This record gives sequence, structure tokens and C-alpha cells, in this order.
Amino acid sequence: MTVIFIILFVLLVLRYQLQKALIYFLPPSSACLLALAALGWFGIPFTLFTLLALILVLGIAVDYIVFFAENNNNDQSTMLAVLLSAVTTILSFGLLSLSKTPVVAYFGFTVLIGITSAFLLSPLVILSKRNKK
Repeated sequence: MTVIFIILFVLLVLRYQLQKALIYFLPPSSACLLALAALGWFGIPFTLFTLLALILVLGIAVDYIVFFAENNNNDQSTMLAVLLSAVTTILSFGLLSLSKTPVVAYFGFTVLIGITSAFLLSPLVILSKRNKK
């Protein structure tokens, strides 16, 4: 998982320069860390399925960041698009947390916490873009 974070950061630096890459790297990595913290808080074991869910969360969180970074000042429409994406993802994967099968429930819980935190943290990109102007 560490290798994935390093590759992601390098790609962000290549695309957006170092200062922006640091800001853009914060929401996806924080979303994964918050999901891991929630797993520990609720006593849920770390399994292969939770690892796969964290990779899914990281990918979707990066998508949210790229949408906000490349939106060309269409903040409201981008926010609506990200909101709809987050809601459908939370509904489709997050409801798995109600499963009676523990591994499936762990996967759903990880995605639920990760995507929710990614959605809440991704508007930081808009704030960072406004502060630079």
C-alpha cells in the first residue's frame, strides 16, 4: 500500500508541481487513514478485503481531487457531480456494511467511511485554488 501512495504522490508532483501536489495528496491519504482508524476504533480486523476497499477509496478520492483541480472555475457543477458520485458509491458499497457475512461487511464499512471522508475533504482543493489567486 505504501508503494501505491508513493507512486500517486510522484504522479501528482509530475502533473501539478510540488506545492499543489502536497495539498492534493492530503485528502486521498487522509481518507484512507481515517478509514483505517475507524477499523481500529470498531475492532474490525484488517483483511484482504479491507485492503482492496482502501485501494478503491484511494482511487475514488483521487478522482474527486482531479475533478476539483481541473474544473476551470465551475465549482458548483463539480461539487454536484462529486456529491452524486459519492452518494451513489456510498449507497452501493456502503450498504454492504449491513451484510451478515463479516468480510463483506468489513469491505462495505471501509468504503463507507473512506468515501464519506474523501467527499468531505476533497473541497480543500477549491480552497487552495482560491488562496493562490
